[in-house]
Amino acid sequence: MAGKKSFWAFAMASMLFVPAMLILTACGEHKHTYSENWSRSETQHWYACTGKDCDEKKDLENHEFVWTEKKPASFHKNKVEEGICSKCNLKVERTVDNSATHTFDTTMWQSDESGHWHKSTCDETEPTHQSLQNDFAEHTYGTWTVKTPAEFHKNRIESRLCSVCGFEDTKEVPDTMEHTWTKNNDDQNHWEETTCTGHEKLIRNKETHTWESKTDDTNHWEQTTCTQHEAIKRNEDTHTWNWKCDNVNHWEETKCTQHEAIKRNEETHTWNWKCDNVNHWEETKCTQHDNIKRNVTGHTWVYASEGELTHGRTSNCGAEKHSTRTEIKIAHRYDNVNDTTCNDCSYERSLTGKGSFNALSAKTYNAGAQGVEESEYEVNEAIKSLCKIQYKVQGADDSTYTTTTPTNAGTYEVRIYCEGNATYLQGEVAKTEFVINKYKVEIVKKSSFKVAYDKAAMDDTNVQYIHLGTVHVNKGTEGLVKPVDVPIKAPKIKLSKNPGRKQVYVEDLLTEDDNFAIKELPSSDATRKATIVHYDDSVVATLTSKDETNVKWDATQNQVGITVTKVNNGTIRVGDYMMCEGYAKPLKVVALKLQYNVPTDMLVNADENCEIYFDNSSFADLATAKPILANKTFTEVEKLNFVEGKNYTNTVSRQLTKGGKFYLVFTTEASADTKTYKVNFDTNGTGYETKKSVYFFRTDGNTTVSGSNELNTKSEEIYFVTVTKVADSQPGKESVDFKITKN
Repeated sequence: MAGKKSFWAFAMASMLFVPAMLILTACGEHKHTYSENWSRSETQHWYACTGKDCDEKKDLENHEFVWTEKKPASFHKNKVEEGICSKCNLKVERTVDNSATHTFDTTMWQSDESGHWHKSTCDETEPTHQSLQNDFAEHTYGTWTVKTPAEFHKNRIESRLCSVCGFEDTKEVPDTMEHTWTKNNDDQNHWEETTCTGHEKLIRNKETHTWESKTDDTNHWEQTTCTQHEAIKRNEDTHTWNWKCDNVNHWEETKCTQHEAIKRNEETHTWNWKCDNVNHWEETKCTQHDNIKRNVTGHTWVYASEGELTHGRTSNCGAEKHSTRTEIKIAHRYDNVNDTTCNDCSYERSLTGKGSFNALSAKTYNAGAQGVEESEYEVNEAIKSLCKIQYKVQGADDSTYTTTTPTNAGTYEVRIYCEGNATYLQGEVAKTEFVINKYKVEIVKKSSFKVAYDKAAMDDTNVQYIHLGTVHVNKGTEGLVKPVDVPIKAPKIKLSKNPGRKQVYVEDLLTEDDNFAIKELPSSDATRKATIVHYDDSVVATLTSKDETNVKWDATQNQVGITVTKVNNGTIRVGDYMMCEGYAKPLKVVALKLQYNVPTDMLVNADENCEIYFDNSSFADLATAKPILANKTFTEVEKLNFVEGKNYTNTVSRQLTKGGKFYLVFTTEASADTKTYKVNFDTNGTGYETKKSVYFFRTDGNTTVSGSNELNTKSEEIYFVTVTKVADSQPGKESVDFKITKN
């Protein structure tokens, strides 16, 4: 039964809920319309909704009244003002309180302690009112004056008047009544006190005593200086005394702190002459104080030299002062180590004859310090510990002398130098010439120097020499104390202006280190030559091969060789790759030979009748290789290497004409993830395009890996790149840089 009731209750609630929602929905959708006329109350106005049973209001706000005078104020009647609302024009009135007019008596001031005013005269006129005040102000008082003088036991009365209304203000001045007084004091203070009766004793002018020190010949004490009472003494003591003196007299003097010093028993000193080894003087013989000296004067001496080290002297002061004194073996005295003359006896000191050098043999540069040996000079034993050996470059200022033993080749001045002391002079004892000859570097006949070609330097008239590198000289060779790499240079006029291979005589070479010179070879020796290999890596190497009779096959070394008519330009090294005209596979260079079957690691511009050997794995046999390799043009493949620790290679620059091409070779790295290798170059007006100018291929030459400037791989392999210029370049953009990046 309970379940049924719950069901019916729920059903009824649902039936009521749905109509309510419909009503609310309808109300929410209702749009109000408002009257165009204002509705008003006493305080507000608004626009009322015109709908039936709708109380909505729009623009509800308080009135904003503008007030004007309707009736002016009059006798006992307040002013009336009319207000009109600036929005709805509602009119109202108001009375301004306390605006009615009244009459006042201005001939007489009313007053009390707070101030003065004029009193109203219309209080009884209808409608009646309480008395009113007008013109109220506080009093304006003058100065206080005595109204009643002070009397015995009565204080003085003073008054002052308001200058406006005449109101009188009075006051009693405390502590002005009269008393009878007497003076009194104790050990510390003095004061005045009352003698009259009828009240407690009063005290005034109480002060602490003031004191001063007093003295006579025997005692000292403190005594009051107050005028209010007789003098009082305290702290009386007998003087204490000390003996005192100056340069003329002695006396006893008090040492008491309570007063200024007092003297007694003053007398003049008595004197005697005294002396020591240096001075003579007068000295007191009084018993009352410590001895005092005066007229302290150094003895007057007559000096005579005793030789290089000492002199003697005799005093000449006068018999009244002391007896004659004689001293011997006194060291000479000089102002400093550079002073040559004794200050006392005028002896002249010198370093002449105190040292000398033996004949010194020239030495040869050995990369170590070389100086004068101790056996090569002699020094007087007396100054030996003061002396040092010093060197300077011949002709240099003396301020450059140093004890540092020279290392570099050259001519030096060497000297024995005495530091000097109180006895011996500072300065040069002896001097001579000291030579270190240059080390003669031997340039091995038929040796070669490899030098990178620098066109700017070759064209620059200010550049006189070309740096060739270094010649290594081993430690121990002709006395060298350490190995040395000697930089060598050649006069530019001895070289060809263009890159290539050039022979020069050994005597035409120079060292760039002034400690070395080139060792001369007999002029009759026609083989006294060195080869300068001026290689140029800035251009692509090209060459032309001879006919089929010059193609060689070496099955043992797995090589196939060609004879080169001439290297046209650039540089070819063992390990390089070359592209053969009409053949798609790159060829790896494995050996090189100059003319007359001379092995070399490098061929350069203008080398003729030389041989290049390639890895023959691309060919089945000699018969297959001959037609491919004979009478062909070969082009170098530029090798790019990744910079250590970086994601990019070195950069090459090329300047081609339209249709020209060159080759690059690089090695990818093994990686778990695919890496992208990209050829980077400028495409803006240079004649190169990313889609048309570049393609990647492997060593077989047949497989094009990528037809754009990007390659994706995760394997370690050698890849080649062909770069072709497909259009003419704009002016100023002929030379283009190329490099490879990996990401």
